[in-house]
Amino acid sequence: RAWISLDNQLRAAGWKPLQPEVAFAELEVALPDGTSLKLRGSIDRVDIDRQGNLRVLDYKSGRSHKYKGLGAADPTKAGKFLQLPVYALAAQREFGDASVAAYYWFISGSEHGRTIGYEVTPEVLQEALGVIQVAVDGHRHGLFPPRPKGHSKGYDCPSCQVDGTDRLSKEEFEVLLADPALDGYRGVIA
Repeated sequence: RAWISLDNQLRAAGWKPLQPEVAFAELEVALPDGTSLKLRGSIDRVDIDRQGNLRVLDYKSGRSHKYKGLGAADPTKAGKFLQLPVYALAAQREFGDASVAAYYWFISGSEHGRTIGYEVTPEVLQEALGVIQVAVDGHRHGLFPPRPKGHSKGYDCPSCQVDGTDRLSKEEFEVLLADPALDGYRGVIA
């Protein structure tokens, strides 16, 4: 019911579904260092308004608490969420270089159709691409620091612990993080 109510509100505001399940492949994302990254994925839904503006909607069936604070000022929430800016680029490639906003849409009854997201402005995109650059640089140089749950303010990342445990203490991680090789990463998660 919450989903239907919000969907009706979007339609009343002039938005209409353009296409569901927008699959994309070979999305070439230009990085700040001049290299590029090719990505693929699938957007749950893209809407369009009367002026041709786009709205990316990524359905989430869970709770929204871990997304609190995500917005234009921190479009990846310290590097944790890269989907929305990438989906915005994919939508622009598929449907034209229009203004685009991107939102997570929490469709569970307990969330009452809440959305969390932002307008993907050139400044927001630049910030997000800088974060993606740090991740790509880390991968290129073999830097995969294990981030303990205690350091990430409770963000649970099972894949961050190689053996599935959280053995590295917050203090040990701070020592590791002081390594100059992790300057870019430290800047993202700070």
